[in-house]
Amino acid sequence: MKQDLILYDRPGWNSFTYNFPVSGGIRREPDGAITIRFDSADASCINDDFYFEHYRQVAMRSRDCLAWENVDPDWDHYMPMRLSDGTLVQLIEDTRLLTRKQQKARLDALGIGHVWRDDCELTWQLWPEQMTDEFKQRGVRVWDRPIPPYGDGPGQRWLPEGVVAMNVPSSVISRVSTDNGRNWHEHEAQRLDERHQHFGTGFASGLVLADDTILAPCYVITQPEQGSAPATHGRSHVHMMRSIDRGCSFEVVPISEPQPVELNETSLVQHPSGSVVALIRSGDWVHCSISEDRGATWSTPAPTPMTCNAPLHAICLRSGAIFCAHAYRLEPGGMRGALSDDGGRTWTEEMIIRDDAPANDFIGGPGLIQLDDDRIFMFYSLVRNEPGDPAGRPHCYVAGSIFTEQWMRGSTKN
Repeated sequence: MKQDLILYDRPGWNSFTYNFPVSGGIRREPDGAITIRFDSADASCINDDFYFEHYRQVAMRSRDCLAWENVDPDWDHYMPMRLSDGTLVQLIEDTRLLTRKQQKARLDALGIGHVWRDDCELTWQLWPEQMTDEFKQRGVRVWDRPIPPYGDGPGQRWLPEGVVAMNVPSSVISRVSTDNGRNWHEHEAQRLDERHQHFGTGFASGLVLADDTILAPCYVITQPEQGSAPATHGRSHVHMMRSIDRGCSFEVVPISEPQPVELNETSLVQHPSGSVVALIRSGDWVHCSISEDRGATWSTPAPTPMTCNAPLHAICLRSGAIFCAHAYRLEPGGMRGALSDDGGRTWTEEMIIRDDAPANDFIGGPGLIQLDDDRIFMFYSLVRNEPGDPAGRPHCYVAGSIFTEQWMRGSTKN
């Protein structure tokens, strides 16, 4: 059986897991409670993954996933990874470590201080619009679309007047804490190549193996090498940041090289066989890559039966099956997924978990966890059209579902 829930629905605000598993999170606490974290923003103002004009981060906790209470988030940035002795390791782009004071000073220095609000959230780097041509000449991918009413419908990204956005940090920082996050030791984990046009992370979906090997996925869009095939120009490809010394140093392992299909946001699962399975968002199908040597090398990503150009998350169930769920942004909108009984090599037909939302790019990615009674809890964000909503930007709210593996095996998109 399956039970659908509304977890958080604030009037006048959009609440979403749009960026999961980048900045959101789901985890089981030592006392058995489940904590989820997601974003919320004033719907009457600019609110998108570049810039939230009036923003609130929301964390909620529950013991049964039915009744929830708001709690103060106890981790900043991405959800940290916990080693076997309790040490916390967190990877983060250097640009995200600026203090609020430093963020405001940077905008003022660039002449775009008008975008600052005391409760805004800057998730990308904002730059003056007049620098667009300079960045593009350097090969940097720039988002420079205007806000409504100049937008062109679903999927339109919104930015303040006179501003463009990009996401090219200069380095990734490793933060290590041995006192449960009270103090952090920071050092550079990766210096990013000047050829990067864009850098995206999935650090909230990092994985710690039994021997404390750390795996953290990221994706990059690089300027093409001279003479490379045109089909690879501007395509994203996936890397794995891997540490075998408890976060003191990292090597960068490629999962894929640039190819005709986009490969980007990635969720990692450790299978009981010892293999590590990567489920990868792409421009068409969910792709799967497998490592048999603790993330040192990876198989060529292969498409699965899941059609998805949207955020996803995967877990390994106690039965040994891998469950991957993803947002579905076409008609009918909702959530879909599939199961693998052989460690990611083959998959069931794609199943429908929710199909009661209008098609929209703001349907947010899911977060998954298996409960003590073996049921699966999944949270995500859906949309609904309300009077006065801008074109392509309906009201967003956070919902959830609780279901069994048996229910999933009987749920297909017939």
